[in-house]
Amino acid sequence: MAISKTQRVFVLLALIVVFFIALIRASKDFFVGMFSRPTSTQKAQRQPHLFPIVDEDAKTAGQPLKTVVASLDFEKDPKAWDTFDTIVMSRLRHEKFDDLDAAADDFIRTKEKFVGGRWKIFGFQDTLCEVSGGRDMPDSAWQEHFARFRKWIRTKPNSKTARIAYGQAMMNYAWHARGSGYANEVTREGWRLFGERLAEARQILEDARSVGGEHPHWYYAMQGVALGQSWDRAEYDALFDEATRKEPLYWRYYITKALYLLPRWHGTEGEWEAFAEEAANKVGGDDGDALYYFIAVNQMDFFKRSQFFKESKVSWPRMKKGFAAIEKKYKVTNQTRNFYAQIAGIVCDQAEAQRMIKDIGENWSPDTWRTKEEYERFKKWAATGKKE
Repeated sequence: MAISKTQRVFVLLALIVVFFIALIRASKDFFVGMFSRPTSTQKAQRQPHLFPIVDEDAKTAGQPLKTVVASLDFEKDPKAWDTFDTIVMSRLRHEKFDDLDAAADDFIRTKEKFVGGRWKIFGFQDTLCEVSGGRDMPDSAWQEHFARFRKWIRTKPNSKTARIAYGQAMMNYAWHARGSGYANEVTREGWRLFGERLAEARQILEDARSVGGEHPHWYYAMQGVALGQSWDRAEYDALFDEATRKEPLYWRYYITKALYLLPRWHGTEGEWEAFAEEAANKVGGDDGDALYYFIAVNQMDFFKRSQFFKESKVSWPRMKKGFAAIEKKYKVTNQTRNFYAQIAGIVCDQAEAQRMIKDIGENWSPDTWRTKEEYERFKKWAATGKKE
C-alpha cells in the first residue's frame, strides 16, 4: 500500500522527535556525570595512586649503602634519584639496620651534599620515613612500616636515625589522615586523627633527644610537627634559632621556616620574602646566595608559577646569583637547568635563558616542558625575543 506524502512527513517528524529525546537523555546523563558529586559507591571504587615496591638490585645489595650511593651519577643519570630511593626503602624493608645507621653516621660526619646542594642526610632521612608503595597504601602497610622502626629501636636503642625516621613517618601519617585540602574540607575524624598522630610524632621525636649524638635532621622533623600543631612564633623561633646555631647551612631549616611564614599559615604579606633576604645576608657569600635561591624555588610550589614574581616580593637578580653559586659549588642536573631556564623565561631574561639553552642543547626535560614543540618555541624566543 502506497504511503501518501502527508504520511511520509508525519513519519519523518516522529523520527526526528525520537532522535531528539534520545539526544536529550544522553546529554543529561553526560552532564550529570560531569558535574555531580560522586556517590559513596563511586568513591569506594576509586583506586589509590600506588607505586611499585621494588627490591634493590642483587649486585649492590651486599655493598655498604654509602659506597653504593657514592657510585650513583646524580648529575647525568636522571634515574639515579629513583635508584637511591629504591635502595634505601629496600634496605629498611630487609631490616639492614647496622648498614642504615652506618650510612647516616657517615652522611652526618662528612656533611656531604648531592649534586645541586641537597644534604645527603636529608635525602636519606626523607626517604626512610616514606611507606614503600606511597602514602595511599592501606593502613596495614603503614603499621608494617612503623613496626620496622620499633624493631630497629629495640635492636639498636641508641639509634637516633631510627627514632627520627619513625617520628617523621608518624607525622606523614598525620597529614595522610588530614588530607591535602583546605581546613574547611577536613572531616571531624580527619582532624581528630591529625591531632593524635602529631602528638605521637612529637613524643617520638622528644624521646629521640635523649639519645646521644647530634643529628641535624631532628630539628627539621620537629619543624614539621610545629607547623602542624601551630606553635606560636616565640616557640617556633626558639626551635629554629637552636637549629641554625648548631648547623647554619642545613638549608631545610630555612626553607621550612619560610613555609611557616606564608600568609596561609602563620606569616603576613611579604614576611617570608624579608626572612629569605635576612637569612641569606646572615649566612653570606655564595652560601647565602644559594640559600636565597633554595628558599625561593621551594616557595614557588605555593604560587601559580607564571605569577610568582608578580605576587611575591622575590628578587630575580638575587635568585640568579644564587643559581650561579650552586652551579659553581655543587653543579646542577640537566633537569634543574631546564627548570631554571623556564624561570628565566618567566622574567624575560633572554641572556640567562640563552646561557641555559647552550648547556641543555637537545636534552629538554618533559618534567619542565610539556612537549618538544614548547621547548622549541622557548628557544626561538630566547634567540629572537619574539613570542608566537
